[in-house]
Amino acid sequence: MCICYKIILQLIFFNCFLLNIIATFNLYGLEECGKSRACWPYPSGCNSVENCQAAKPIINANEPQWMAMAFSDDMSMGNDSVMDCIFIGNNNPKMEISYNLFTQNIPLIEASKTLLSEKNFLRKNGIFGCTFIVDYNKINNIPKEERKMILKLNTSNWWHILYAQGPAYESGVKQFHTIYQKTDQLVKICDDCTDKYTVIEQ
Repeated sequence: MCICYKIILQLIFFNCFLLNIIATFNLYGLEECGKSRACWPYPSGCNSVENCQAAKPIINANEPQWMAMAFSDDMSMGNDSVMDCIFIGNNNPKMEISYNLFTQNIPLIEASKTLLSEKNFLRKNGIFGCTFIVDYNKINNIPKEERKMILKLNTSNWWHILYAQGPAYESGVKQFHTIYQKTDQLVKICDDCTDKYTVIEQ
């Protein structure tokens, strides 16, 4: 699977019955998977609104939460480029780029300011979501100490995708994750891919 070099991420998790929130789910949901976006539906086989009728409650929607997607050269936490969405309150969500050093997650403040754009958040009826663009063309504009912690995704390398979510403090600092998933399937970042809208199946 290939996805665009200027990465667009949409991260969503659910904690209520989807039958009651189909309109919101369609905005960020799976019906465009394989058409206008690449997707990683979970669990395996959850490919549309029709066969994803409900999701198990896994978080307290009234508490600060975070979710993140990482690109990793293996299937373990460590040496990973991470994109985070943090929901501290209804009026105070934030996005950041971070780096996993073994089990420590390091926020990259200047990289987040420079590389992230077109940020949008969703927090409605138990759905949390966010979208943003990470522009790697600006990577030379950030300090060297942060730049060395961002993986060069636009190379010929293939990557595993890691997903995690968990509680956060009111300050926006992330606590340890409570949910953790990883792909067996590898992805590649590229400028012009014929299969950039592939659905990850494993």
